[in-house]
Amino acid sequence: MTEASVLSTFMTRLRAEMPEAVVVKHRDASMIGLPDFSVTYMGHVLWGEAKLVTVPKKWDGHFYRQFYDQVRLASPAQSTMMDKLCRASLALYFIWIKKTGLYVVNPLSQEYSLLKASTDGVALVKDIFYRWGNSNPPALNM
Repeated sequence: MTEASVLSTFMTRLRAEMPEAVVVKHRDASMIGLPDFSVTYMGHVLWGEAKLVTVPKKWDGHFYRQFYDQVRLASPAQSTMMDKLCRASLALYFIWIKKTGLYVVNPLSQEYSLLKASTDGVALVKDIFYRWGNSNPPALNM
């Protein structure tokens, strides 16, 4: 299991579940901090940064925030870009934790969802666009 394979599977599921949306994987290495993918639908854009982390051997199954902090500290330029994109539209970190689940975090509000599988992440993205389409602000709690 690699970050690339997890993201590829996730994007394939997004495209299948949201055929009207434009789901793009970004590969422009010249743009430092550009998130891994975007989903454009119904006049809105969601930016996503995917990460795959390994659970430490001594982890007690709590304090998921440590994974988010680890991701933010690893790339200050990307953290700054994610914050800017979140102010302009919506940007989320999709952090897959090996053998545990998917942790989705809004970098500005610190709001998060802890999901069991990638399919739940797809459902979350669909729900965010549904709320946007109904003039409700997007939220991560399902």
